[in-house]
Amino acid sequence: MLLNAPLPMNLRLQSGTDTLTVGRRGALAALLAAALLATLLLFASNAYATGGLSVKLVSVSKAVRGGSQASAWFKVTPGSTCRLEARKHPGEPSTGRSVYVTRPLLQYDWTVSPGSHSGVWRVTLACVRSKLRRTASATIRVRHGGAAGHPTGLFAKSLQPTQANVTTSGDGRGSGRSWSPFGTVLVRGRDWLGGLGVDVKSNGLIGCYAGCNIATGYGIAYQCVELVQRLIVTRHWSPRIYGNANMQYANASTQYFDKHPNGSGYTPVPGDIIVYRGGYLGYGHVAVVEWVDNGRLGWVDQNDSPSGRGSAPLGAGGTLGNLGSLIPIGFLHAKANKPAPVSAPDPSSPGPKSEPKPEPAPSSGGSTADKSAPTTPTSPTASAPTTSTITLSWGKATDNVGVAGYSLYRNGTRITNSGSTSYKFSGLSCGTSYKLGVDAYDAAGNRSAAASVTASTAACPKTVSVSKGAHVNVSGCSSSACAYLTVSLANFGSGSHTVTCYADYPPPTGAFYQYTTSSTTSNVCVYGYANTHAWVKVDGIESNHLTW
Repeated sequence: MLLNAPLPMNLRLQSGTDTLTVGRRGALAALLAAALLATLLLFASNAYATGGLSVKLVSVSKAVRGGSQASAWFKVTPGSTCRLEARKHPGEPSTGRSVYVTRPLLQYDWTVSPGSHSGVWRVTLACVRSKLRRTASATIRVRHGGAAGHPTGLFAKSLQPTQANVTTSGDGRGSGRSWSPFGTVLVRGRDWLGGLGVDVKSNGLIGCYAGCNIATGYGIAYQCVELVQRLIVTRHWSPRIYGNANMQYANASTQYFDKHPNGSGYTPVPGDIIVYRGGYLGYGHVAVVEWVDNGRLGWVDQNDSPSGRGSAPLGAGGTLGNLGSLIPIGFLHAKANKPAPVSAPDPSSPGPKSEPKPEPAPSSGGSTADKSAPTTPTSPTASAPTTSTITLSWGKATDNVGVAGYSLYRNGTRITNSGSTSYKFSGLSCGTSYKLGVDAYDAAGNRSAAASVTASTAACPKTVSVSKGAHVNVSGCSSSACAYLTVSLANFGSGSHTVTCYADYPPPTGAFYQYTTSSTTSNVCVYGYANTHAWVKVDGIESNHLTW
C-alpha cells in the first residue's frame, strides 16, 4: 500500500473513576490488595514520571464484516495502565481487560462477533499513569453485523493486547511478529528478474520510519511505489511515474508502457507492474510480477508482505482477483522489458528457478516449406454470459501439417492464443455487445480466416446509492441538523419502485419510512442528528450506508 504512517491524534485530558463493590467478608482483603496495587502503581508511575504520558493511534481496521478480523494498535508510554472500549450507542459499550504497559506497542487483534450491530463503532484506548489520563480514539465500521435484538460487544471482555517493542527510532517500524525492521532487505535484486531486479526492502510493522519523512531518490522509503520507481529508473525502462499507487496506471506514459486492463486477455510477464485501487485510505497498491507459472502469478512488493513476496491464482484471460480490499486495475508492461520466463519458486531454493524458453507465438509470413493455411474454425458459439464474461467455443480446424493453436479476438483486436477449442473472455462490461472471433494458425505462421459471433454480456445489476442532500426543516429537527437523503437508482428500468428508509434510531422520522417512486433520483427520506446511521432498500436491494 502507498501510505501506512502512524496517524496523529488530538489527545484530550479526561478524568473518571471506576467503582468496585465487594462483600463484607472480602472488604479487608480488598483494601489490602488495593493498597499493595496502589503502592506498585505509584512506584511504576514514579519510575516513568519524567516522560509523561502519551497515547497514539498507530493503525485501525476502517471497515470489517461481522465474523471477520479487526485490529487496533496503539503506541503508549510504558508504565501506564490501559483499557480498550468500543461504543456504538450509549447503551452498547464493549470493554476489554485492563493491562499494565511494559512495551510501547499495544496490538489488539480480535474477531468481530456476528452479533455486533452494523454501523460505526467508536474505539477508545484510555490510559492512566501517575496523575495523568490520556485517550486516543478511532472509528470502525461494521458491515453485515447483527440488525436486531440485544447486540453483542465489538470484542470480548477478555480481550487484551499483545505487547511489542519498536526497535527503530521515532515512529519507525519494528521487528514484532514476522516483520523485519525498517530497511531490511527482504529479496535481493539478484534473486529475481533474471538477476536484474532491485532490492526489496521492509517498511516494517507499524508505520513509516520517522513519520514517512525518510525518502530515497524514488519516493518515500520503503513504500510500494518507491520499489516500482527504483526498478523502472535503474533499468532505464522509463522516467519516474508520479502519483499515488492507484494513479500509476493512468499516469504511465504510453511512450514507455503498454497498458493491459485486468482480465483483458493479456498474460503478464516478469517485470510487469500490477496496479491496484482501493486498500488503506484508497491509495491503492503496486507490485512487480516475479513469475507466471501453472495458473498462478507471483510478485515482489514493499509494505504489504513480511517476506516481500506474494502470489495468487491467475484466471483465464489473465484475470487477477482482488487482494483483500485491493482491486486490480491492470498491468503495465515496459516496452523495454524483454523478460525470460520464470517458474514458481522451488520451496527448497531461496530464489525462483529459470526454465527453458517456450516457442514464441507464431507470426504471419511463416516458413517457405509450408504455405498452406489451416481451415477456418467451425461453428463459433457464445455461451454462459455473465456481467463480465462470455465463453466462446468452436469446432477444430485442420491443416496439412498440423494446427499449432488458435488466436482469440475481441472486436477485431487479437488478445491471446489458446491450445483448446474454447476460451472465456473476461473483464468485459455488463450489458454490452461484443464481436468475438477465433482463427487457427500452424507452426509455420500460416493463419486461417477468422470465424466470429456477436454476443452480449448479462445485464448490469441493479444498484442503489445514497448521499446527503439539501438541509431541511422538519418537526423536531432544525435544518442545521436534518437533511434529505438523496436516493439514486441504476439499471432498475421503468415503473414504480418501493423505497424503504432506515436509520439507527427513531428521531425524526422513525426506524423506517416507506414510499414509492418511478424516478431514478429522489429526495424523500429525511435524517439528522450527529452519528445517525442511515441507508435504504429499493425493491429489497440495499444501498450504501451513511453516517451523519
